[in-house]
Amino acid sequence: MKIYPILSLAVVSLLPAALQADYSTSFTAAEGYSDGPLSNNENWNNALEGGIYTVDATAGQVDIGATGAGFGSLSILATSSYDFTQVGSTYTASMDFQFTDTNAAISGTNTFISMLYMNNPTGGSVNQTSLGIRRNASPGSYQLVRFAASTASLSASGIGIDIGSNDFVSDVLRMSYTLTAGETPSTWSATYSVYNVDTSTTVTSSTITVNVTSAAADDDSMYAALSTGANNGNGITDITMYDYASSAVIVPEPTTYAFAFGGLMLALVGFRRFRK
Repeated sequence: MKIYPILSLAVVSLLPAALQADYSTSFTAAEGYSDGPLSNNENWNNALEGGIYTVDATAGQVDIGATGAGFGSLSILATSSYDFTQVGSTYTASMDFQFTDTNAAISGTNTFISMLYMNNPTGGSVNQTSLGIRRNASPGSYQLVRFAASTASLSASGIGIDIGSNDFVSDVLRMSYTLTAGETPSTWSATYSVYNVDTSTTVTSSTITVNVTSAAADDDSMYAALSTGANNGNGITDITMYDYASSAVIVPEPTTYAFAFGGLMLALVGFRRFRK
């Protein structure tokens, strides 16, 4: 009987794999949500006092701005702590939502919805992990704001807005991104997309290099979050969010593999002596 190959396979099978951590929700009563503020509802925390995200647990959605509340808020998922320090680890966030344009000119540009990671469960700020959408001064003109570094145009027709036909309500959109940790804060990468759920088409997508700064790259406890812009001047009357998801695949530290291989070698030596 060849005991070495069997032993090797047995020990190697115990080597640590990448740690997968997943969270997803549709904000339903079946998941434990109740009607009312999202804050303190299934471990969400309203970190800014600008407004309230309102849960409709029967419909399975969160209403933002429909009743004049919600804009200017930041909500953090307090249980979704991820380690951002390991090179090669990936961090993903996505949300399904739709919004209504005011069809009125505004004085500037404001991001009205974004996903990001925060460096503590009650506040902080790591804007370099943020992907959001903002409306420009003219109705029907939008941009994707990418990780505090650059912007990309969003087609109004691509997201279901037709100002000329008085259609100010967007289609249901899915905004998502995946961050991959690099060797240094300036060598992280981000793959992002905006997908039109109603038409089953990709509005925009790309992979870019981002600089997350040491605030994120050196932090072993980052928290998934979502944010909305100011309650005036953003050109949007309301937003409805239907689904939210956040996940991470954490690569183990090199020392973890070193200890595992060390244990393998000791086991092989022990079996060799036993056979003698």
